[in-house]
Amino acid sequence: MGYETKIILDSVTPAGARLTTFQLTLPRIVLAEFNTHKMVSKNSASSRAIPVPKKIARIEADPFIPRSFVKNRGGMQATEDLDAEVGEKARAIWVAAKDAAINFARGLAGIEVHKMLANRIIEAYDWHTIVATATEWSNYFALRDHVMAQPEIRDSAHAARELYERNEPTLVPAGEWHLPYVTGYDVGAFAFAWKEEDLVAMSAGRCAAVSYLDQENQLDPVGDVKRAWERLIPAGHMSPTEHPAMSLTRSQWQALARAQANEWIERRIPVGNFWGWRQWRKTIENEHDFALLKKGRGA
Repeated sequence: MGYETKIILDSVTPAGARLTTFQLTLPRIVLAEFNTHKMVSKNSASSRAIPVPKKIARIEADPFIPRSFVKNRGGMQATEDLDAEVGEKARAIWVAAKDAAINFARGLAGIEVHKMLANRIIEAYDWHTIVATATEWSNYFALRDHVMAQPEIRDSAHAARELYERNEPTLVPAGEWHLPYVTGYDVGAFAFAWKEEDLVAMSAGRCAAVSYLDQENQLDPVGDVKRAWERLIPAGHMSPTEHPAMSLTRSQWQALARAQANEWIERRIPVGNFWGWRQWRKTIENEHDFALLKKGRGA
């Protein structure tokens, strides 16, 4: 698998608000660093969802091994590679640890320990896929495509920045949607059956499917829609509903931003993290608090 950087959808409103959805694959060891970026809506592969044999097979076929091993020093940044002989010893130790971890994970799975535990042992050697959507990419690029960043996230951020700077976003008229993973085929072939909100739900359902690593291979549009309506929203799993968003004019955005700020002040409903777009999540009643969502559904 290795590093992968793709723009799934790149959109811009008439007011100039650019919204970009990336699909990124990077080493699992830097996921926590990626997740510190709160202005980015994200979903990613789940060790609780991927079967242990599938995860082991992925790692055996293409394990993450650092491209270089660096010498320890004070502080967070390494500046010096180990010499060639010591570097080879470090690589051999890493590979041996990977092989041992796979054996232990396989052993736990063999006695029916759930994947949410058995898979954790091998995460350090895995590649991790993320669906990430934001209007505010500048801070991420500045921090992570930087000499002070860990190389494993810097390599990914540099590739994403280059792709972002080269790509030309598509103009989305006000009132229309940014819908990652929804294609023209979906819209055309099912126009007679879908309400607009079903296509929005389809996008959210496919973004959520990254948990199982099959978000690009959906052949069941009905199932994708149901995943959002029947599994995600009722269970309070709202993060996939952050990726689809409606294009707004400047005046519409100003009105919405003021309304969202007032909701935060008066009702403690957090504002969204996109500028110039209305996230689908922010249209769902009680999306911010699962306790209220359950109560509203009579749970």
